Amino acid sequence: MFLKTHKTGSTTVQNMMLRYIDKANLTLAVPQEHRVTSAKSLEDFLNNASEYHNARHPKNSRVKNPTWFDFGYNNRDNCSEEQYTKALREIERSMDFPTAPPCSPKRHVMFLKTHKTGGSTVQNMMLRYIDKANLTLAVPQEHRVTFVETNYFSPKYIRNYKAGKTYDVITHHLRFNPKELKKVLKHNDTFYFSILRNPVTQMESSFSFFKKDFPAFSSAKSLEDFLNNARKYHNTRHPKNSRVKNPTWFDFGYNNRQNFSEQQFTKALREIERSFNLILIAEYFDESMILLKEFLCWDIDDVVTFKHNSRNE
Repeated sequence: MFLKTHKTGSTTVQNMMLRYIDKANLTLAVPQEHRVTSAKSLEDFLNNASEYHNARHPKNSRVKNPTWFDFGYNNRDNCSEEQYTKALREIERSMDFPTAPPCSPKRHVMFLKTHKTGGSTVQNMMLRYIDKANLTLAVPQEHRVTFVETNYFSPKYIRNYKAGKTYDVITHHLRFNPKELKKVLKHNDTFYFSILRNPVTQMESSFSFFKKDFPAFSSAKSLEDFLNNARKYHNTRHPKNSRVKNPTWFDFGYNNRQNFSEQQFTKALREIERSFNLILIAEYFDESMILLKEFLCWDIDDVVTFKHNSRNE
């Protein structure tokens, strides 16, 4: 039974259900007739609602608070907070909403912070939680804001590292090296996640942000000039050009200088799937943060974010 509420996207859901009903040869109860109503301009109605809205007219039954009406409640009168709360409890019982199983907040997390993907925003959220939960964070060497990115991650890049020391969280830029990471993230329940972005917009953002840092970018007059003459500007032997081509591939620990076959690409994807518990998508950032909240069993306030290092459109 699907309670189709009004103007909520339910027609899309209904269409999906009708296809399945036809596929599975199910019996569908349908109304006697289908009515389509029309109204005057919204501005005119809102300015003169009391004049136009005859609550006693049956066709006006869904003008005020239609969803409240759909759920079987009196939408003609205002309701108190107590009545509203009581009704919500009744709806919850009627819908048999599933309850999430009990869980404990995860305290051991590895975030692979990729470049120009919204990673700084995620990192800021993580740093707040680390402070709140009093977790141990591995940080880069003094005077550095990232681990050594041109090389694979090694414990020696951690500030004041001593052999055998264990950390709760890593969240700064590094080049992924799972074997070495496990030497400092020794907890078996460590949660690994990262974030990806559309390569086109990521490239635009990278060119703008790293224009003065990467010789391949600084030599070009514009992004269009660089793309039209990439081989001319891109000296792959220069260490500062290591993240010019396919930077995310580099961040995940793969060789981004060479082209790879479909078989090699598929193999790498399988390795990433085994190594990571979750991959966020920058274009669906809010949805990704809700998923992250559920996986980490954190409170909603813990994943509230503000944009960092974002360029002006």
